[in-house]
Amino acid sequence: MLSPPQALVIHLLCHYSKVVQIIMPENRSLTYSQLQQAIDYIHAHLNHDLSLAELASAVNISPTYLASLFKRTMGISPHQYVIQRCRGTGKFLVQNSQILNLLRLCNWKPKLMLIQKLNNCEEIIAGDGTVLRELLHPDKQDINLRYSLAYAILPVGKTSIPHSLKTSEVYYIISGVGEMSIDSEVRRIEPGDAVYIPPNAIQFLHNYGDEPIVFVCLVDPAWRKEDETIYAPV
Repeated sequence: MLSPPQALVIHLLCHYSKVVQIIMPENRSLTYSQLQQAIDYIHAHLNHDLSLAELASAVNISPTYLASLFKRTMGISPHQYVIQRCRGTGKFLVQNSQILNLLRLCNWKPKLMLIQKLNNCEEIIAGDGTVLRELLHPDKQDINLRYSLAYAILPVGKTSIPHSLKTSEVYYIISGVGEMSIDSEVRRIEPGDAVYIPPNAIQFLHNYGDEPIVFVCLVDPAWRKEDETIYAPV
């Protein structure tokens, strides 16, 4: 028996996909019967490692010919067809191996790499007064992450505004020296230090050096405005 996610995908494929233009047989396109036969085969074999060759065999044509005729009939290539029908549910599909089998039929591969350029990230003043560029955030990019990652700078002589997060946080110091205060504890920080900040701890950073403190902030789960409390400056 199909699971609810499987049934949903098949329902969308069968009932909410439109053939924009049906090309006449002399133009050598797939017939409706062939299209329906292919969908029925997928429906019956979702629990197996399907291949484009197997699907083509079910329709009694070669894999290359199937891909070519599919595009002529539907106006789009097989992988474009799948992507259009699955748009908006990418995270679910990537996590579901049975649906990935469907994507493999069209030789479609999900994007596995994201490179975020620091210079392409907007520079803002964070709630704690540091200069910040957000590198990665699962709510703003199509990535499967629990945490958010940001690049921050605290200028010479400045102290960040005391604040706390409901989530845990890690600072990794790239350059500069200063003092890190977490609740009642104060420690010196320098390049190469990784600082763990527990949830709900009141924290701030002071730069007493002669260069900006540059550091990376990792918040887990990902930073949200409602999770942060800002206190009076020291």
